[in-house]
Amino acid sequence: MTRFAKPAVLACPLCDEPMLQPRLASINNYGATTWSDGFTSIIGLGHRQDIAVCPSCEGIFWIEDAMQIGIMHSEPESTAWPAWKRALGHFNKEDASTLAKERAWKGVPDSWHWAGKIESIRGRELVWALEHGLGNNPERELILRRKLWWAGNHADRGSTLRNPMTARQTCDNLEGLLAAITRNAPEAPTMPMVEAELLRQLQRFDEALAIVDDPAFADDDLAKTIATNARLRNTKVCIVSSWSIAD
Repeated sequence: MTRFAKPAVLACPLCDEPMLQPRLASINNYGATTWSDGFTSIIGLGHRQDIAVCPSCEGIFWIEDAMQIGIMHSEPESTAWPAWKRALGHFNKEDASTLAKERAWKGVPDSWHWAGKIESIRGRELVWALEHGLGNNPERELILRRKLWWAGNHADRGSTLRNPMTARQTCDNLEGLLAAITRNAPEAPTMPMVEAELLRQLQRFDEALAIVDDPAFADDDLAKTIATNARLRNTKVCIVSSWSIAD
């Protein structure tokens, strides 16, 4: 079962206003679909937030740059109890827990009650972020380019979301991502498959096959998917696996 934890309260690194970050306590991957570009779609859930939009100033920021200033506690059940019950409440485990929640709720600053939820970054905002230098180190550039790659493929997943990039920008991003993962390959064991998929989508089919036909990847489902579609000269993103409750 997918359950949510209490939201974290972050301070926007751009305007310092409080904002709420939803958090997962547990996740159920029912309905998850894994795609050849590494994207995983799960019914009812968005993707991991590395970069987001402030609900107050609408500025784009990296989550790791926002300081966590607290936890937004839930409003407790009514504790309009007579004085004697409040006095004895500390000796009853359930009542003591309720009183503790009441104290936590009363300690929440007023400004937090008006705080908005962190907004997911949209496709055109990813383009803007890359063009305006938010990919200011290799790791961040890799994240931005990979998110743009996924965004460019969403229409082929059956989504109503359109590619936020022009054809030229799409090609440039694929080339830029290929260069970035080649530079960072020693740090990430899954990079050969990412490289092969990028090459396939760039219509460099023989180069993609040279990677996935390596005997080391003989039992790799992703490698098999890339190889099959490279031989078919297909450049569209493909399903690698789909999990359902029947599985």
